Amino acid sequence: MGPSYSGYTVGVTAQYGGVGIVISSGSATIRVEVVTAKGVPVDGAAVVLSTTLGTLGAAALTTVNGVITTTLTAPAVVGTAYITATVENATATTTVPILAF
Repeated sequence: MGPSYSGYTVGVTAQYGGVGIVISSGSATIRVEVVTAKGVPVDGAAVVLSTTLGTLGAAALTTVNGVITTTLTAPAVVGTAYITATVENATATTTVPILAF
């Protein structure tokens, strides 16, 4: 999606070693970056997070130097978690595979 009402761009990534996280015990770090149209990090942007699987450590955070991080904890089922970050009307989504080994 394009920039927000204020011209911000949002990006979201998931960091987890390997090919995914393990059901019931795995976790991934979710990192969101918010920048202006010129690429300047935005302080104080309100970020709302949601997921289709698992539990987020926090669902609403405010950026510091353009960044927020939280944790996704794996559910007890296999699947793909879709994590969406929203700032104003701009969204970005990333995925985390939930696996059983």
